[in-house]
Amino acid sequence: MNYTPVRLVAAPLYRQVEEHLARQIHDGVFPPGSRLPSDGDLCAQYGVSRITIRHALDNLIRSNLVRRQQGVGTFVIGPDQAVKKASLFGYIDDIHPHLNLKLLSAGRRVPPVTLARTMGVPPGQECQCYVSVNQAGKEPLSYIEAYFPDESARFVGAADFAGHIPSARVVEMRSGKVFAHAEQTMEAVAAPAHVGKALGLAVGHPIIRMERVYFATDGSVLDATEAHYHPQRYQYAVRLVPRANTMPRQIEFP
Repeated sequence: MNYTPVRLVAAPLYRQVEEHLARQIHDGVFPPGSRLPSDGDLCAQYGVSRITIRHALDNLIRSNLVRRQQGVGTFVIGPDQAVKKASLFGYIDDIHPHLNLKLLSAGRRVPPVTLARTMGVPPGQECQCYVSVNQAGKEPLSYIEAYFPDESARFVGAADFAGHIPSARVVEMRSGKVFAHAEQTMEAVAAPAHVGKALGLAVGHPIIRMERVYFATDGSVLDATEAHYHPQRYQYAVRLVPRANTMPRQIEFP
């Protein structure tokens, strides 16, 4: 198939591919229900690796813009199929003002599939994992599973999960690497038995599940976390503003 080459600059390649495809979807180049080009065709069009294309498509899937049908292809989701989502920016230090961790266990575990994808870890590969509960006063606030690829695992230990410094910051300070950004997704789920027990909730109680991966400036992973928050003790507030240099869109009524 013939495609117009796309020149990528500045931002991480997967992010540029993701944003370019998202623009094409919003502009109607790929209408709802249509199939995107194959991974191989996208690699040829953008001049990037298959891993880069997969990362970009995974982000579009998380944004509810596309869905992947195994063995068939990747399809654009229409408005009637999409889940409402907003992409937000914030300051990483604002989310860890009060850490009071209690370590429950440590060992090697396989990360959740979606978390492993964002980390760039092969499916089924174990990582060092520390499980802890963050206390809000005397009450449990969140159940946390922190995963570390081997490159970062050597900079953190069990003692770091009995303190008040985020583990990503610990790795940053000890490794000499510089924190660049974190990618986070949140969703409502039914509380698993082990999480409900730790947070004092019944099995199946609605609960907030969060995945967050911290990246260094060299692209490596400092820390990857799956956390479940007690729904009555956690609030996520944001301020939304219009993009700079944009004018309100005029709507014509018949």
